[in-house]
Amino acid sequence: MISSIKPKPTLSESSNFSYIGFLAVLFVIDQPLFSAGQGVNFELVIGTQKYDDAKCVIQTFDSGYVVVGSTSAFGNGQTDVYLTNISKAGKVAWQQAIGGAGVEKGNSVIQTPDSGFAITGYSNSEGTGGYDVYLAKTDKNGILEWSNSYGGIDWDFGNSIIQTSAGDFVICGSTYSYGNGNGDVYLLKIDPTGVLLWDSAYGGSLEDAGNSVCSTTDGGYFVAGYTKSFGQGEEDVYLLKSDSTGNLKWAKTYGGTGEDRGNECKLTSDGRFIVICAAKSFSALNKYENWLMKINSIGDTLWSRRDAAIYNRIATSVSQTAEGGYVFTGHDDNAGQYNMFLYKTDAGGYYQDYRGYGGAQTENAFSIKQTFDKGYVIVGTTESYGTGKPNIYVLKTDSNHLSTGTVQVVVSTHEIETKKEILSIVPNPASDHFIVNTTESSVIEIYDALGRIVLTQHIATGKNTISVTGIHEGLYFVHVREKNRVGTGKLIVRH
Repeated sequence: MISSIKPKPTLSESSNFSYIGFLAVLFVIDQPLFSAGQGVNFELVIGTQKYDDAKCVIQTFDSGYVVVGSTSAFGNGQTDVYLTNISKAGKVAWQQAIGGAGVEKGNSVIQTPDSGFAITGYSNSEGTGGYDVYLAKTDKNGILEWSNSYGGIDWDFGNSIIQTSAGDFVICGSTYSYGNGNGDVYLLKIDPTGVLLWDSAYGGSLEDAGNSVCSTTDGGYFVAGYTKSFGQGEEDVYLLKSDSTGNLKWAKTYGGTGEDRGNECKLTSDGRFIVICAAKSFSALNKYENWLMKINSIGDTLWSRRDAAIYNRIATSVSQTAEGGYVFTGHDDNAGQYNMFLYKTDAGGYYQDYRGYGGAQTENAFSIKQTFDKGYVIVGTTESYGTGKPNIYVLKTDSNHLSTGTVQVVVSTHEIETKKEILSIVPNPASDHFIVNTTESSVIEIYDALGRIVLTQHIATGKNTISVTGIHEGLYFVHVREKNRVGTGKLIVRH
């Protein structure tokens, strides 16, 4: 069943000016984690004495890595989105905390064609509900260009984000504001400037949620998640397909009488879908098992592989490899505490290799990607290494899933200084010029909605008049770069 939703009015195009500082001081400790033959190319632990986590990793165009998660140590509010850039060699290049006075959490990140980043998660700092779907767009250095929230008067969450060839963003998650029951799958399409194009909810009278979204070959969208409204068990894998405007084409359930959940889906090279699940229905010991399924365009199961175990194995993320097989990650409790694992299969889903990573305490893995050098990068959290609190854990393996380097533990000794101020852009909208005031000499940059820079100009302390006579009408993003801070604001040009 589907409930169509009228677009919620977007946030006003105000000139909110956000200063986001950088991590001030870091110290690095070489700390061996694994015995010989069990390591990785690099292992990086990033954290504080508070809670930090990582939910998604991508490899960037320059062969580095960007990790998104959340932190309670930095930023404006109780918890902020935590965006970290790591070099190809495994060194922290920059870190940013993004958010308002309340709670923001980052669940998924992509790199955009302008080399910036788009992040989804959830927020209660702005918007209309208890929590709202959160979308933040940054430049290539993680500096916030704009953010927006979407949803109704209840709770709404963003779990996964992709970008279409037209530049629009598609987010899936869950909504308690709309739909038929106590939580529905939530699918949203948003234009490159943050304007909501459409949103739809799918589900029944109980709890349903979308965990992952990918594009289909016919321009629609494929979602993996779980349902308590339909199917055989307490919780079934829930897969659905929509067209390009969110109209439901089909929805199907998979699983047994227990708890089964679809955690991530990917479009495969042959136009089908690979789905990684955590399944409890089929275990004689009532333990979670890894469940890998290949699905065709109408929801038929082409093959299904389960990895039975005497302990819980919770698979969370999957990628297709360059060789045509699959690799997935998650965490298992083989040693009494959860540790990360890497599991590799051939093109038919049959086992090829398994590696475990971690120490005496708990490690959780949430995202895996194959890297350009045919190795793998995994992110999650660790309590075995670092400060002892949940810290961000990044592992980079070679193509044989083995290590060649030592481990770095990066511990913050100072918080990120973060301020929010109002940038005075007058007039706004502007027809031929606008005026900004700064506290020191700096650089002003103006970007269009696609992230292309249209103006760069040095400005002096005090009042500055900026001409827009050569800029086309539309919405733009203004950056003012001072010595130790960067501010952003929105500008409308109307001639």
